[in-house]
Amino acid sequence: MAITRPRRDIAHLMRETKQNNRYDDRGFVPPSELRKIITDDLTRGVSRSFRQPACNVVKVTATLLSILTNSDKTVKACLCRMLDSGLDDSYLPVTYDPETTQIASGEGRRRRIFITGLEEYQRSRFVENQWHFHLPEFGDIDETGVREQRWLDPSTILPVVYCAPDAHAGAYGQVYQIRMHHEYLKIRPAPTEKNNPMLALKRLTVLDAEKAYRQEEAALLRINRLNHKHLVKLIDSFKRGRDYFFLFPWAAGGDLFGLWRKYDIGSDHENRSDEMKRWLLIQTRGIVSAIEAIHNLPDTAHGSEENGRHGDIRPHNILLFYDSESGHPSSCSEDRYPWSEGAGGTLRVADVGLARFHEKVTDNRQGPTDTTGAFLEYAPPSTSQARYDGTKPPRSRSYDIWTLGCLFHDLIVWVLFGAAEVERLHYARRSDGSLSSQFYWWNISSQSYTMNPVVEESIEKIRLALHRFGGNSDKWLEELVDIVEKDLLQINEAKRITSLDLDNKLLDMLARAGCDIDAAYLCSSTADNGGEDDTAAILTMRNLNSSSSNVKTKKKNKHPRGGVSNWFRRHQSGS
Repeated sequence: MAITRPRRDIAHLMRETKQNNRYDDRGFVPPSELRKIITDDLTRGVSRSFRQPACNVVKVTATLLSILTNSDKTVKACLCRMLDSGLDDSYLPVTYDPETTQIASGEGRRRRIFITGLEEYQRSRFVENQWHFHLPEFGDIDETGVREQRWLDPSTILPVVYCAPDAHAGAYGQVYQIRMHHEYLKIRPAPTEKNNPMLALKRLTVLDAEKAYRQEEAALLRINRLNHKHLVKLIDSFKRGRDYFFLFPWAAGGDLFGLWRKYDIGSDHENRSDEMKRWLLIQTRGIVSAIEAIHNLPDTAHGSEENGRHGDIRPHNILLFYDSESGHPSSCSEDRYPWSEGAGGTLRVADVGLARFHEKVTDNRQGPTDTTGAFLEYAPPSTSQARYDGTKPPRSRSYDIWTLGCLFHDLIVWVLFGAAEVERLHYARRSDGSLSSQFYWWNISSQSYTMNPVVEESIEKIRLALHRFGGNSDKWLEELVDIVEKDLLQINEAKRITSLDLDNKLLDMLARAGCDIDAAYLCSSTADNGGEDDTAAILTMRNLNSSSSNVKTKKKNKHPRGGVSNWFRRHQSGS
């Protein structure tokens, strides 16, 4: 057979150009390397040997290599039958039916049979080798958020060139930090070998993975339509064999818990710069804007409005991205503060696996919800009854408003007092024998829910700290505390603010922060950090015993060994 390049040379080139798959240890040959092997000389040799036009041979490069890597005695027979049958790369992958000995492509009416009667060793080499050259591309979801289901063959190789050794375990799956070969990644701007972003590959591990996958994919595709700066965007989703996957950008800065831990500005007052406060205000408004967009998602297909909710707002699901000038998230964590000029730090809401969308308003839903697994510490009072009687109360958009109040409360505590105080309050909020740490309590006397006295005490401590120097600084935090107490953490759902009105309030705060009229809006006082003893003395004067608060006397909760580090480490895992 007049092929100018010996097969042993081709096998050698294959070994040199094959990329190691770091996810499941199977190699692949990317298109650029494939072109190095299938040279013009090889194409002309095949064309002459089998009397086929060179243009036809070019169409079978991957198929050709799948056959050329076989043993000598199978090459000629396979090549002849392949070219005569019309099989080329566009029909890959092909399947083999051992009963009929057919090599075919497609299903149903689109099924096309190419070759029959191959011997077992010929068939196995060909079918197995094709996967090294035929890999799927990822990131082809358009702006409409509409796409066909992607069910990949179990033998499909994922073009992963880097995979971190340890996966991040969450409530619904495992998340791997990976980098894909840039030639298979179809995102904008187009990645290159030097500018290839890190990605997050999430594999579902729940029992009913197919149901969870379909629900999460439907929610994520709707989220993609928003194209919101503060919402994590889905790159791709697919099933391979029995496993279900989602592909996202990688958040190099970790989650909000990691931010609180790494930049403990509450205990380092010199770093509470006006630049930091402005950044926090922008990000706070961004988070609210993202939730408002989910609550009022336009249904472009029907010309109406879909109303949804996130259902799992918590620090674990607020991720920090460092957006580089290339348009891709930075692949490594920055040494400088995320609010520093040029750092590009952006907080984005992630994990909308619990998100649901409805054609009617969900503010006052009467029917039960089928969502489980939300963060109980931030859950509103309406969820407590469900844990006692097994019912599933409706989870409405006001659910998100309450959880935003919990999130912003802890954010303010971190700004003023540091991560250690966030931890202390976590344990202090627990009632007798309770494993949860909620922001409300059951009032035995009135047989109704009330705010947890620890939260009321915390809010008072925040106000005292802000007014310690006469209230001439940090007015933005005063306003945010007012919003948390009066608009968000309301036991009565009807009294909670809507996400749209909340967004407008924060927009007004941003406008004030950006003008020069109110110089003290963001600026910190230049006084020293004294007065903490006075604040503590005032707080001890508050009578929070059972006779005045009508709640059960709460025992002291000791902090676990390891202090703030162990507590944050457990919460960063998403448990």
